[in-house]
Amino acid sequence: MRISVSSYSYSQLGNSDFERIDLAKQMGFEGIEFAEINPGEKNKIEYAKQLRAYADKIGVEISNYAIGADFLNKDVDAEIERLKGEVDIAQILGVKTMRHDATIGLESERFSKTGFEKHLPTLAKGCKAVTEYAKTKGIKTCVENHGFYCQQSDRVEALINAVNDDNFGWLV
Repeated sequence: MRISVSSYSYSQLGNSDFERIDLAKQMGFEGIEFAEINPGEKNKIEYAKQLRAYADKIGVEISNYAIGADFLNKDVDAEIERLKGEVDIAQILGVKTMRHDATIGLESERFSKTGFEKHLPTLAKGCKAVTEYAKTKGIKTCVENHGFYCQQSDRVEALINAVNDDNFGWLV
């Protein structure tokens, strides 16, 4: 087992992604999960390649890539395509898993059981399309009980069952 840290843990330090890799190494972690990457004005693909090369050089594994997503408040098809691009970034980073959000939820239905059930097919459609694409890259996708709408364990379980794909799971 390898112990990793999330880049999010260093987010309030205002440091760069490269400095976060250094911090992970200095603190004795064997890996780092990137919760988004911030290329600034640089090309994201080239930036991801540079991050991977740097992490490899100093001996820190990039263990996971986590990104925000919202299949309800954004156009689901556009969000699927955006996330497929993030899967490509995950592949460049060399990870085997990518965690993404499903939605923050609609404000008016955030704590409504019937609201979640009504939107479950849309959430499942988005997650299924992303995981099918990720499967072609050798990457498993997952969600976690994160945010407001998909935070309760029964909702995460319902989403996993609705997606019904061995390539899609729950980050615990």
